[in-house]
Amino acid sequence: LFPYTTLFRSETRDLLAWLSQDTSIKGLANHAMVYNLVTSGLRASELCQLKWGSLEHYEGSWTANFIGKGGREASQELYSPAVEAAHVYFCAQFKRDPRPEDHLFYSLAAYPGDNVRPMTAHRLWVRISAIGAAAREAGIIKRDLQFSPHLYRRTYATLLYKQGMKLKAIQEKTRHANIDVLVKHYIHDEEPAAPYFERLLALA
Repeated sequence: LFPYTTLFRSETRDLLAWLSQDTSIKGLANHAMVYNLVTSGLRASELCQLKWGSLEHYEGSWTANFIGKGGREASQELYSPAVEAAHVYFCAQFKRDPRPEDHLFYSLAAYPGDNVRPMTAHRLWVRISAIGAAAREAGIIKRDLQFSPHLYRRTYATLLYKQGMKLKAIQEKTRHANIDVLVKHYIHDEEPAAPYFERLLALA
């Protein structure tokens, strides 16, 4: 199961680089949404409810405040370059800086005269699925992954773990009450043993 439920580090970097090449409004939105999902671990509903007024900026870092799972108030650290990508997208779509009451992400007009609306979790899932299909067609992602916002949540936890963040800290970041659920369902830690033996035997 796990080899198909997280993006590898190289896949994540390649996907973000590929998405950043599309400078259309939709392309800017796609890049910013994926960037924020994979660097925050937010659920689809949490990302969609974010407004610029719910973000706090202090000493170069961003924190988002929102209603999380179970209707509980929650906060999450956001990655500054990802927030900047969202700002670039917003300014491109609306030709102005965001106001506190503005959402971070909106739908696109489907026809002339159509009003854009705040992004919903359902629309976000559809967009993320389409991004995955396009990435596979373009050869950016070569594995048969099921693309969804939750794929990025699992990738977020796995990449932090692989980079050395302690499980307790990842539990806090992902807001999991049970660390066993985090380890079993969110962190992919399958890796070969050979490199460890090579290092070990080289010291013998």
